[in-house]
Amino acid sequence: MPAALARPSEAESRHLHALAVYWGQQFQIADDLSDVLATSFDAGKTTGRDRALTRPNLALALGVPAARARLDRLERQAERALDALCAGSGGRWDYLRSVPLALASATEAVAA
Repeated sequence: MPAALARPSEAESRHLHALAVYWGQQFQIADDLSDVLATSFDAGKTTGRDRALTRPNLALALGVPAARARLDRLERQAERALDALCAGSGGRWDYLRSVPLALASATEAVAA
């Protein structure tokens, strides 16, 4: 992650690690939901492959409502971690505030 080049403090490193975990899980859950709910046309890729190939998929394992709930919870956790990282940083980490926007556009179709 390019943020490591900024030589973050120990506290900043913890927040950055948490963000990487939360955002990575959000993206994976959105992909899992897309594989279950979207058409291949809408997803831009072949859907239903996780089930066909018996790949791990949270939406298949826990159900769609539980996967959506986890996605929502991860979004809130990431928001808190990002707020904590940016607080008092003098704008140093503000560029990361665009990541949730990109994640939102990737997850909006499956989060509804």
